[in-house]
Amino acid sequence: MSRKATPFPYKGFKSNLQHRAVARALASWRDKSEKGLKEASDSANWSVAKTSMLQNAACPISEFDVAILALVYRVDNQTRAAVYHGAQRARDPQAYDRLPGAEECVGWTYGDVAAEASHIRIVATDAFPHVVRTAGYTDALQKYYSDNTALRQCHQYSGAAHDHITRNLFQQASLNLHLVISEALLRCVVGSAPVVVDQLVWLMELAHRPNIEIQVVPNSAGRLAAASSFSIMTFREDRFDDVIYIENPHGATWLEIEEVREPYAIIFDRIAEGALSTEDTLEQIAEAVQALQATIAET
Repeated sequence: MSRKATPFPYKGFKSNLQHRAVARALASWRDKSEKGLKEASDSANWSVAKTSMLQNAACPISEFDVAILALVYRVDNQTRAAVYHGAQRARDPQAYDRLPGAEECVGWTYGDVAAEASHIRIVATDAFPHVVRTAGYTDALQKYYSDNTALRQCHQYSGAAHDHITRNLFQQASLNLHLVISEALLRCVVGSAPVVVDQLVWLMELAHRPNIEIQVVPNSAGRLAAASSFSIMTFREDRFDDVIYIENPHGATWLEIEEVREPYAIIFDRIAEGALSTEDTLEQIAEAVQALQATIAET
């Protein structure tokens, strides 16, 4: 006689960005403690399944759960407090942020979220985005914004996130990328002309990969005139809704609410429709490379 499958208790559960940050922290605690799932679960006096779901953001995470695991993993009070308050905020971020003197919570970076994405759509108007930057371009951009603390904090990549994104994009091809950039960006010198030449040559290589689409919007189209750079991230897991990341030289904004996200998806589609084909895009990039190389030769 076959057993009837037990329904998943959290079907329809949605995990917001704050909740996912808490889950990442719990996973990080276990990694640092070098405890196995069973050992940690036995110490917490609950099932292995619960520990796994907590650190994969697959179920609600209470402050009690955080406090128990902090004891299990021997986490210091300051580290525990940020995650504890993160679990409180995850229930209703807007309400939490309105509280007078709301405590600081565990946060997340672009790299943390991008490492979990299956599809990223990007409009870039002021700088080439993180996922396609060369090391030289990254260094030049960081020097350019060296005095902007907010930019350094929200745009940073951890080494683990960078490795994960690289693996998903190139080795496993499990991450699809659709990048739309302004023509003006091709000729915007950051650092030096050789740095930008290397960046453009790398873009041309990327454009030949089956999971990467790159389009240039010509200046004549005028569609990017009032647009800010933004990313739309999509995930395989049903519990993760799309998120929008809007960046500028002074900081960044994350959008999760559906009615707020929807206009950006429409804007992206309209801009992409007016952009050049892949073949014409490669021609535009090649022309920009030639123009920059001519400038280098003259100096």
